[in-house]
Amino acid sequence: MTVTFFNLITNGDFETGNPSPWAVYASSVVNSVQKSGQYAMQLTGGLVGAGILQASVAEPGASYSVSASFAKQSGQVSPQVNLSVIYYDASYTFISAGYSEVILSGTLPDASEGNWKTLHAVTDPVPVNAFYATVLITLTPLAGSSDVVVDEVVLTRAEATGITGPAGAPGPTGADGATGPTGATGAQGDTGPAGPTGGATGDTGATGPTGPTGATGADGATGATGADGATGATGATGADGATGATGADGATGATGADGATGATGADGATGATGADGATGSTGADGATGATGADGATGATGADGATGATGADGATGATGADGATGPTGANGATGATGADGATGATGADGATGPTGATGADGATGPTGADGATGPTGADGATGATGADGATGPTGADGATGATGADGATGATGADGATGATGADGATGATGADGATGATGADGATGPTGADGATGPTGADGETGVTGADGATGATGADGATGATGADGATGAAGADGTTGATGADGATGATGADGATGATGADGATGATGADGATGATGADGATGATGADGATGATGADGATGATGADGATGATGADGATGATGADGATGATGADGATGATGADGATGPTGADGATGATGTDGATGATGADGATGATGTDGATGATGADGATGATGADGATGATGADGATGPTGADGATGATGANGATGATGADGATGPTGADGATGATGADGATGPTGADGATGVTGATGADGATGATGADGATGATGATGTGLSAFASRSNTGGTTITAGGTVPFNTPGVLFGTDITPSPTTPTTTFVINTPGYYRVSFNVYTGTLSLLSSVSANFTGTAIPQPSSSVFSLLIAGGVITGDLLFQATTPGNLTLNVSGLTLTLSGAGTNAEIIIEKLD
Repeated sequence: MTVTFFNLITNGDFETGNPSPWAVYASSVVNSVQKSGQYAMQLTGGLVGAGILQASVAEPGASYSVSASFAKQSGQVSPQVNLSVIYYDASYTFISAGYSEVILSGTLPDASEGNWKTLHAVTDPVPVNAFYATVLITLTPLAGSSDVVVDEVVLTRAEATGITGPAGAPGPTGADGATGPTGATGAQGDTGPAGPTGGATGDTGATGPTGPTGATGADGATGATGADGATGATGATGADGATGATGADGATGATGADGATGATGADGATGATGADGATGSTGADGATGATGADGATGATGADGATGATGADGATGATGADGATGPTGANGATGATGADGATGATGADGATGPTGATGADGATGPTGADGATGPTGADGATGATGADGATGPTGADGATGATGADGATGATGADGATGATGADGATGATGADGATGATGADGATGPTGADGATGPTGADGETGVTGADGATGATGADGATGATGADGATGAAGADGTTGATGADGATGATGADGATGATGADGATGATGADGATGATGADGATGATGADGATGATGADGATGATGADGATGATGADGATGATGADGATGATGADGATGATGADGATGPTGADGATGATGTDGATGATGADGATGATGTDGATGATGADGATGATGADGATGATGADGATGPTGADGATGATGANGATGATGADGATGPTGADGATGATGADGATGPTGADGATGVTGATGADGATGATGADGATGATGATGTGLSAFASRSNTGGTTITAGGTVPFNTPGVLFGTDITPSPTTPTTTFVINTPGYYRVSFNVYTGTLSLLSSVSANFTGTAIPQPSSSVFSLLIAGGVITGDLLFQATTPGNLTLNVSGLTLTLSGAGTNAEIIIEKLD
């Protein structure tokens, strides 16, 4: 048999780029989205009521296959779409609808996702008096609804030759086989010749409406899954897919008990260390855990050679002075050795703050006044600080005899201070006399405000360090002061050579596991749904013995260090293990350049001073370096409290003052005698006020790391800290084979079909104004009692007597003068949704208004079709309105 297809639609794929020969309303051809080719037709959504139509010459008696594809074009809800094929005579008078289909609001897919909804159907045969078959596509107005795109509109007729042979007797039905994929719908073949007619043909009864599809029965139980087949060879791993969004984590199941720890294998050889990666940003410091008890101090190894001193770093800001600790008693001053050679005197340093003035001693005898020399002009007097409180006055010493006063000359006005002449050579220093006993210390006055720090002079040569004295007992730890802000991290010096690693100590008991951290994002394709709750983890099996470590390969270069997360809370520190013996210091390496010194934190409270250890022998004095230039003189601090005045010593007889001669040039400084032995140091006197902290000296280069002693016994392991962030999940593995389908469940019971049906139509032209009702003056089919014509207005009103689900479909054929009119169904009872919410509009003068809607009546009420917009004129020829109402339950 030969089948030939004829497509009656021109430009149904819109590939001409323009709508011709389609008649369009609020519609246009677009190339932004399409199902195939480059173009599609876009119908405007919202309340516009857009539509398109195309009329083709029809062949009486033929049936057509109609199809079209639809999609919405935004994230808004799609409107209801109406597709109809309508038959007209040669004067374009409506005859009948050959096909009508509705796509309900909110059911269209989104074209941007590549999804379309396609309708396929076969029309009723073309009436004998029909001349045109018109394809009509309209949108039901819906506020806020999306635009709709249409593509691939086809209206085809198939011709087939040959006759169909008689059907054989049906064989028994075999068991259902597996359902194969659905093939494309074939074209409708021509109807074969009719067989001989039997007895007299009776009147044709009205075709009953199609009953609703019964509810689908419950799914049958899924059959047992067949045994797994052998696993095939694993294919090559594909590239990682994009990581999908991570679903919410399920609850973490309880962690099973830890299995026994297996024996640790011998350590493998340490591989070469790769280059250091970039240091990531440091996270905020976590809280400091409690400090465990101090372990015993191991013996101190011999000092290594001192490395070269690096350049001085920048001086950091001086922190606030800490509290002054108690001063120990002064020890006896030892004999002073002979002075060494005096170095060149540098420029005068800045004048320090004026100390507290002691009480006046007894006035000694005044010698005869010498001739008064000219008084130089006074220099500018600095601001005097406020006097401090006067301390107690000590006992007066014996007053010496007073010499006769010389006549005092008048003091002239102070002149400007002249320039100071150059210092002459310093004469030879005589031997120091014995130092007298030191009187008891007076009370320490308040410390004046710190003066500005002058520039630091160049460092003098470092003298030889004497042997270390015995380490005294360590005093109790003082309260820990607040930690200052971290300073900038200086450049790290070159790493010293790594010493050999000692044997591992025994592994301590493992602490309880910490809480499991959050699971990282799942890799793979789509978004992962929320994880189900994780079942309880079974107990760990015993860990097998660990094999010996293989040789460690060369370490690759470190990748960039990621940002450091915030420190977790520091767990309690276990007790210190015994400190092993310290190996001998290796040679000190070169010191790296100092980094910038960070701001100095506030000084913590000074703890009590421990007992002084024995003072070691003092090494020989080094040469005194040149004195740096004087710094600016700081402001004079307030006077401290005046200390107790010591007992006055006996005042010696004052010789007569001789005339002061001009100061000669300084003589050459004589050689300094050898230092005398230092006497025993007495108890420490009271500690004076702490001066501002000096600049931090350069750090010496790290010495070579000595051999590491054997590891001490490992202390108990503290509780695990919070688990860190889980790294990215690797790509998903290949999906396993799908199990065999389960047995198909029993088919559900068949639905009951329609419970009531009513139809009516109208003939004869008439005009209906806005707000009026569409008449139906010709009775149709009526069965059941749920739908009845109104006893008072049967031509316009139907009575819905019983709550339930109803379908209303209608066609209204208009005259050529009608335009911009709409029709809606109005129901006086309560319904979900109210039928009046769907409005059906006239697109083209002389066209047809087609409506199809579903609703649930929850109370009885009256149903009418009402006109809105402009006046509606019904066609004057033949049937111009028809309505069908069905009760679906």
